[in-house]
Amino acid sequence: MKDKIGYIKTAKRTYPICFNLNVLEDLQDQYGSLSAWGDVVESKEKDSMNIKDLKKGLMLMINEAIDIENEDLPMEERKELVNEKQVGRIISEVGFEETTNIIMNLSAKSTDSGDNSKNE
Repeated sequence: MKDKIGYIKTAKRTYPICFNLNVLEDLQDQYGSLSAWGDVVESKEKDSMNIKDLKKGLMLMINEAIDIENEDLPMEERKELVNEKQVGRIISEVGFEETTNIIMNLSAKSTDSGDNSKNE
């Protein structure tokens, strides 16, 4: 797994997002597995999509990326973590489909080992 940082952009701000081992562990703790969380988030039917789960996952990813970026900054320049209400506003502005596409693309890049060889 690689620490990949992507970005989700709103009209006023760009938020970093990261899918790494810390995020994966949090999602597994809360949902049992990454695929269980992904099944909820990837639902094509808006009626069956659990908004709270989408917000929770994106909040974990944004806050992990902010933590990573803050590590190299002096205290006075560090960014504050986001809360679920802020994440809800981000999703509202960006849209469900675009948000889930960003999340799924980042998680795929982070878990891609680059090893395309087949086991024989």
